[in-house]
Amino acid sequence: MHSVESRYAWWRLVASTAISTLGGVGMCSISVVMPAVQAEFAATRADVSLSYTTTMLGFGLGSVLAGRLIDLRGAFFTVTVAALVLVIGYVAAAFATGLLAFALIQGILIGIGAAASFVPMMADISHWFDRRRGLAMAICGAGNYLAGALWPKLIDVVMRQYDWRTRPSAFDAGAWLAAALADEHEQAATSVEVVAVLAQMVGQCADAIREERHLHFGRTGITGCALVGGNDLGFLCRAD
Repeated sequence: MHSVESRYAWWRLVASTAISTLGGVGMCSISVVMPAVQAEFAATRADVSLSYTTTMLGFGLGSVLAGRLIDLRGAFFTVTVAALVLVIGYVAAAFATGLLAFALIQGILIGIGAAASFVPMMADISHWFDRRRGLAMAICGAGNYLAGALWPKLIDVVMRQYDWRTRPSAFDAGAWLAAALADEHEQAATSVEVVAVLAQMVGQCADAIREERHLHFGRTGITGCALVGGNDLGFLCRAD
């Protein structure tokens, strides 16, 4: 049984922060793609803003649902379900044929799916710290804001190379990586191993961004980085 503020608790905080950063794509992507969606559907700015509204409403509702689900089934089950919902949402959004359908998908699937990566993660991590609870919750919450700094640029790179409908193949793997990191029953690997894998992921993505000839984000770029990293981290964090 792992104790409060143990080594396991700190690695759980690292995983929670990573989940918050990866899952934050659900909130960050909509603001970047709105101009492209507006142009494709020949809509007004007010009309296309409905998709942002539904995303925020879904995020709020999803936070309540995810928090309750964590209480009942634990963080691993909740984040796995949320990751699946987020994946389905991005894939469905790529096939949206109208603005209303796009807005509903954003709210019901993407907004709710992304919700489990923020407030519920902070609530869960609060149970693993006592004297440093405030610091732990601040670090976990910072993942959401780190997502706001990273994802818009990555999404912009994807859209300049392909289009807004390419989002699913680039980011659904990131959602599955979040699920792989969340297993509360798995034992954490050593710090050197985890940091090495994360560094490899960041390095692969950075190399792809720097070299235009490697900008195949739609099917191979960021997707490949996330899949490789998710596979490695899944093995590192899994205990037989």
